[in-house]
Amino acid sequence: MVARAVSARELLTPLAVLVPIVATVAGAAVAVTIFPPLALLVIAIGLAVTAFAGRPTYGVRVSLVAAACTLLACPVAFFIWWAVSIDTSICGKDVGSVWTVLACILGALVFFGVGSFGLRTYRAVAIMPMALLAAVLTMLLVFAVAPGAPGFCET
Repeated sequence: MVARAVSARELLTPLAVLVPIVATVAGAAVAVTIFPPLALLVIAIGLAVTAFAGRPTYGVRVSLVAAACTLLACPVAFFIWWAVSIDTSICGKDVGSVWTVLACILGALVFFGVGSFGLRTYRAVAIMPMALLAAVLTMLLVFAVAPGAPGFCET
């Protein structure tokens, strides 16, 4: 195998698309709790920023469709999070803030790693939603192994 140099531009280019997608998901989640119609505005702005950021390298269509498919996977990811946390002792578990930060960082790294792979292989439309689900499962795994008192949830 021959080693080749990778430029920083080539290495960091997928982040130009992935960061606005994560910001859109987080912003829409916060907007729903404040004023639900505001979430539509956040999603529209997030998709526009994602399309603009991905235009030079991946094209508007690939960036926009990958972002839209990832946003459509959000309810599935939320349902998986809810179902697993209710069925296990994760729901209401008293974990330290370090473990919460670690779960978020590892989830983001998984999303950025798998999403970058998807953008580089030009299969972003299929891989980006799976990257979101893999990030959620990674966060669940961290919370499952985190030390703390098991919680109780009323459903």
